[in-house]
Amino acid sequence: MIILDKEMAFLSNYVMDKEFFLPDLLRKALNHIHYQIQRRRVQPGLAVHITNEVFKAKHNINYTKGFQWKKYRARLAYIKNGKDKYKKWAIEKRWSVVNSQKKKLCECGCGEEVKKGNRFIHGHHRRCLSQIEKEDNAKRMRDAKNNRNENNVIQLKNRK
Repeated sequence: MIILDKEMAFLSNYVMDKEFFLPDLLRKALNHIHYQIQRRRVQPGLAVHITNEVFKAKHNINYTKGFQWKKYRARLAYIKNGKDKYKKWAIEKRWSVVNSQKKKLCECGCGEEVKKGNRFIHGHHRRCLSQIEKEDNAKRMRDAKNNRNENNVIQLKNRK
């Protein structure tokens, strides 16, 4: 099982995107410079010189010291920019999770979740009405029911 740090995975992908069109041997040279500086505690200028000599001997490639130094500094800049972008990305991810967990609740106070765009669960709006409004609504519904039962139908005239 491979266990990766989220930041390292993000940085690896970010630097890979930036250095995609560099030759593999040049990327190996940059890794070798980094190894010399970080692990062997060699001065940066000397690390570039050692790397240049190694690649001349092994691969018969002469990347100039100035070119290697320029690409190494560019890689360090990519890493710094990638770390900054990771921090922004991580904050955005956390906010998206928090915002997706916020539930819109029914305004009647029952505590149940409502669909997007609704204020109440179907029928719960009545709980927020005053007693007078409830009585008026009930009277209107009784009158409408009585009219239906008495077959009071309004007929429209034909316009011919």
